[in-house]
Amino acid sequence: MMILGTLKDLDEVHIGNWELNARVHDYLEILDSNYGSDRNVYEDDGGFAIIVENEADLRESTEYFNMDTDIYEYLEEINEHYISMLKLCNNEFSIMIYIRKVLCSDEVLEQLYGNDESGRE
Repeated sequence: MMILGTLKDLDEVHIGNWELNARVHDYLEILDSNYGSDRNVYEDDGGFAIIVENEADLRESTEYFNMDTDIYEYLEEINEHYISMLKLCNNEFSIMIYIRKVLCSDEVLEQLYGNDESGRE
């Protein structure tokens, strides 16, 4: 699991999927411009991004979100492999979860696609 809070964090890692990298970049750019790039991403206003690639990442990420019980403000398909889920923790703090579709619960996929099975992996 990767936790990225600023564009500086993104510069230090390699994300192989260019569409995912672009989305993470855009989200972190918004956080940096609105809340500052030198903030404590866990305690100050703003938030951070989490990238969940596998089952181990999913288990580790339960400290930050619970796919079965959390309500997501926004869900979006990034490409055939990834979706993004925006969790608002309060008015000034959010967590954007970027997760492989194959790891998503049926409830999340149902919310994203409705009854349309064509977008599911």
